[in-house]
Amino acid sequence: MKDPDFNFLVINTKTRWAEGTKNYLDVSDAGITLKKEPSHVIERELGKSEGWIKAVDIAVDACGVLYIVDGSRIITYDPVTKRAERLNCIGGAETLTGQFSSPRGVALSPDTLYVADTGNNRIQAFARINWQIRWIREAAAPSDIAVDTQGNLYVLEQEKHRILKFDKGGKLDEEMCVETGSEAPLAIAVDTDCFLYVLLDTKKIQKFGTERKNNRVEPEFTLEELGIEPSGLAVDLEGNVYVGDKSAIKGGEEERFIHKFNPEGVYIGPLWGYRGPCYGMVMDKQGKIYVITGTEGELAFLRYITERYFIKEPGSFISKALDSGKRKEPERRWHKIVLDAEIPDKTHINAYYYSSDEEKRPGDILAFSDSEWTELASFRTSELKERDALIQGHTGRFLWLKLVLISSDEYKTPTIKSIRAYFPRSSYLRYLPAMYQEDERSRDFLERFLSLFETFFWSKEEEIAEIARYFDVNAAPSEFISWLATWVAAVFDESWTEEKRRIFLQRAVALYKKRGTREGLEDLIEIYTGNKPIIVENFQLRCTDNED
Repeated sequence: MKDPDFNFLVINTKTRWAEGTKNYLDVSDAGITLKKEPSHVIERELGKSEGWIKAVDIAVDACGVLYIVDGSRIITYDPVTKRAERLNCIGGAETLTGQFSSPRGVALSPDTLYVADTGNNRIQAFARINWQIRWIREAAAPSDIAVDTQGNLYVLEQEKHRILKFDKGGKLDEEMCVETGSEAPLAIAVDTDCFLYVLLDTKKIQKFGTERKNNRVEPEFTLEELGIEPSGLAVDLEGNVYVGDKSAIKGGEEERFIHKFNPEGVYIGPLWGYRGPCYGMVMDKQGKIYVITGTEGELAFLRYITERYFIKEPGSFISKALDSGKRKEPERRWHKIVLDAEIPDKTHINAYYYSSDEEKRPGDILAFSDSEWTELASFRTSELKERDALIQGHTGRFLWLKLVLISSDEYKTPTIKSIRAYFPRSSYLRYLPAMYQEDERSRDFLERFLSLFETFFWSKEEEIAEIARYFDVNAAPSEFISWLATWVAAVFDESWTEEKRRIFLQRAVALYKKRGTREGLEDLIEIYTGNKPIIVENFQLRCTDNED
């Protein structure tokens, strides 16, 4: 039986978890886990073997086909067929129509391909149906181009520190000429609402409305604190902004990331799924990012996934004060904590505590430094479902627990289902003769040593004390349902859900009593289908015929 000398307080519901203080954690009825964030992972990398020399810029159409600027050529790459083809009808390092000199940008609308013919100081627009020229317009060494959802083209003239806007027919919009002053623009991007984003060499991103001249809007994205050399710019469908880093290697490739900001300009963090330089990027409508890595013109495909654990830093939980009782008792001591937790490989949970006879405000606890928390234990991968830790030293009436969840695997998270804090202090030492408690140092060691056996026997005692739940259809674990079914000689169809099996077992005795009857058949069909059937028996049909 469970030791009657103990009391315990428990945190095991969503409401109780929500009462505590949380950082980078998700809270649910199942417990607390590391926070999940949408992110990207490398799906594929392409290089020289695909048929190009060095990718300078890329664009992607609605079908996922890439258009790659490679020297004076335009190459298409279909990720489905994994086939690269050169557009032979356009390209070549000359000045004629359809030829390019040092092109640095490519962009797509549903019906038009745009090329920034930088060396020839012009923009060329080609009909995608037959690659015939639509129009050519002058631009001073255009270094980047982007198309909005209305088909308007934005052209970055880096040397003149300005951005021009052309409509689908190639007409220059005189009201849209963004001057960036002394700040040199590096790249541009347009979101689905036709807002223009400009990456500047002063390590910031400015946002412009495109309805009138110099209509700069908030927010301004600041990159200075990231310590990067920004390169490449993209905006997703939700308005999140992505910027790459092409800085020199400081301590390894892993130090360079693509960085993400939310639409309000708040820094979210790096995309952990990609490590390395970025010399340009583009995003499709499915959220996939295509990155020019700068390694032999290689491209990386970053696939968007909806669940990924946010591990920029560990997640932490600080409990609300646990109160062991209103009475003032000398030598009030807490005994131990027990965690019901799942801890996969490459994850662990660090536990700390703070205790006092005076209740403190939440803000006071949050202001504590790490040195003011006393370490309890570090729980790691184990087959044991429950983990416990003895609380050492003298403690007070109130107890605060701090749990830090850590994962080095972006797909796995520890889960804490419940915490129990036991009091008062009462160990197996009380069963030994008094002589074992006389020396304080020996007593402390023996108490901790005996706690190992206490953990094992305590777990077994709890299982025995709760054995009745294994015989209760509603409370029994899932794996015991089939075993309970053998008590009533029931064999379930594999298609039956757990809920249907539990309902059947609850009503099994009553169903056996009505076996072979119309009522019994109705009840069984209702359990299986969820709907009560209408059964018409043969004698009812004969009665109807006689009446006619």
